[in-house]
Amino acid sequence: MKKVLFILAGVLIGHFAQAQNLITHYSYQLNWFNINPGFAAIEPGLTAVVNPHTQWVGMDGNPTNSMFGLYGQYGDNMGLGAKIIVDKRGYFSNFSAEGVYAYTAKIDEQSSLNFGISMGLYQTRLNTQDLINDQYTDASDPTVTTLYFDESQFLSGFGMVYQNKELTLGVSAPHLIVTGRPISDHLFFIAGYKFDVPESKLKIAPSIVHQNITRSPSITDLGIAFEWDQKAWFKFVQRTNRTSVFAMGFNVNQFRFSYAYSLASRAMSGASSGSHELGIIMNFSAFNFQTNTVD
Repeated sequence: MKKVLFILAGVLIGHFAQAQNLITHYSYQLNWFNINPGFAAIEPGLTAVVNPHTQWVGMDGNPTNSMFGLYGQYGDNMGLGAKIIVDKRGYFSNFSAEGVYAYTAKIDEQSSLNFGISMGLYQTRLNTQDLINDQYTDASDPTVTTLYFDESQFLSGFGMVYQNKELTLGVSAPHLIVTGRPISDHLFFIAGYKFDVPESKLKIAPSIVHQNITRSPSITDLGIAFEWDQKAWFKFVQRTNRTSVFAMGFNVNQFRFSYAYSLASRAMSGASSGSHELGIIMNFSAFNFQTNTVD
C-alpha cells in the first residue's frame, strides 16, 4: 500500500506541475540567474554555474534538479548566456535547454536597467519502464505503453533587473511562453539591499523573493544575509509555506562555493529529512567575451 501511494504521488506531482505550467523546478536561493535572464549582463567577464538541488531526502522518487549555466557580458551593454536544466520528479523527467540574451540600459553612473530574454527547447517524458517494472502497475495500460506524456515544446522567458549601488530589484517570468499552453503568469519578484556596518567589514543584506504561482498558493521568501569582507556569508530564509532555509558560502579567488539546507515542513517532517542545494560559481573576470581571448 505504501508503494502504491508513492506511485500515485509521483504521477500526480508531475501532472499537477504541468497543470500549473511549472515547466521545471527553478532553484534560486544560490542562483538568481536561474530565474531571471536579465542577470546575464550584470557581472563582468565570463561566469559558469553548477547548481544541483535534491528535495525531500528520504522519500522514494524525491525530486532532483540540476542546472548548468554560462553567461557573460558582450561589449559594453549586452550579455549572452545559456542554461540547461535536468529535472526529475517521481516518474516524470523534464529537460530544458535555453539561450539567453540580455541588454543593459545605463540610467546614470550608478544605476542600470537590464532586460533579458531566454528561448529554447523543453522536453518532458514519463519514465514508463519504472512503472512497468512495478508489481502494482498494469503493463497493458495505455498510459504507460504509449507516448501520451512525452512531448517537446518551445520555451521562452523574460526578465528585468534594476540595480543602483547596493539595491537590486527584479521581475521575471522564466517560462512565459510555452507552445500549446496559455501564457504563464508564474512570476518571480526579487528585491535585495546591502547595508554596510560602520567601522567593520560586515554587510547585512535583507532580501525578498515572491512567487506568483498559478492555481496554488503564492510563496514569499524573507531572507537576511550577513557577509564578511566579500569572502564569506551566512543567510537565513523563512518561507510562507512554513519551511526554513539555512545557506552559507565562501569565495576563493574567482570561485564561489555555497550550500543551502531547507528544513522539511511540519507536514513532511515525518517522511523527509529536508532538501539540499549546492552552488558552484566560477567567474573569469579577465575573459573578454567579445573577442574570445584571455588577457
